[in-house]
Amino acid sequence: MSSAASRHAVPLPTKASHGQALETLVRAFITDPMFTFIFQRPEQREHDLRRLFAGSLRHAAHVGGVSVVDEGLGVALWTPRDSMSVSFTAAWRAGMLTLPFTVGPSSFRRLDRFEHELDGHTRTAAGSDFAYVWLLGAHPDAQGRGLGRAALERALTSMRERGFTRCVLRTQQPRNVSLYRHLGFHELARHTPGWAPLETVIFGRDL
Repeated sequence: MSSAASRHAVPLPTKASHGQALETLVRAFITDPMFTFIFQRPEQREHDLRRLFAGSLRHAAHVGGVSVVDEGLGVALWTPRDSMSVSFTAAWRAGMLTLPFTVGPSSFRRLDRFEHELDGHTRTAAGSDFAYVWLLGAHPDAQGRGLGRAALERALTSMRERGFTRCVLRTQQPRNVSLYRHLGFHELARHTPGWAPLETVIFGRDL
């Protein structure tokens, strides 16, 4: 494992690709099972995802990495294990402290509870040190071009260069399960919260 000094975060992509990356994430996740459960007002969901993912991009760029391909049509955000839960300081730095007000208290409580519970299960299943793929998506208009896979591969390369030896990700989307297995990930655990009808599959692989 490399020293902490070699794990400094990389800058955000160019302004143009950063804007496209945000748009890609919103379009990729607007019908995702987790986010449709958390943001239950369809007419408000795009707005809420835009505010959430804008902060997510800033947080990942500061603590981990933002990998984009084709000027942002494929995007992967990742963080180290210890930064997968956003602390108060990290939320302030990423401009996320206003989320309870911009997305509404009910949506924020669901998001916070879901993430907190799953982060705990992920750490238990995956062990002491890993890099975590926080968000991975390709723009729907560019589906079938392998951009999501390319963004993931670029993120995995970045993790290796930063000294990580293991990668973890999770999904609530059933169609992703066979894809991640095909990409060399193996299942670590499954978890369904008692209060939410969403099964999460946690995957890991060596780098």
